[in-house]
Amino acid sequence: MSKQILVVDDDTLMRCSLSLSLEQAGYQTVQQNPPDLLLLDIGLSGMDGLEALKKLHQTHNIPVILLPPPAGN
Repeated sequence: MSKQILVVDDDTLMRCSLSLSLEQAGYQTVQQNPPDLLLLDIGLSGMDGLEALKKLHQTHNIPVILLPPPAGN
C-alpha cells in the first residue's frame, strides 16, 4: 500500500502540480485526514502555516514538510 500524502496549499495550480508529481512517483494523495505525511504551505492566505502546524500537532502526530513561499513573495 502506498503512503498517503495530504498537500495543503492555497494555490490550486501548485497543489495540483505537487499532487500529480507525487502520484507519478507512486504515492497516493488524499484530501482527508489522517495522511501518513503532510505537505504544508507556510504562506497560506487567511492562516499562517506555522500556526496551522501548531494546531495540527496539538491533536495529531503526523510528519510535516513545510513548503516555502514562491521566490519573490
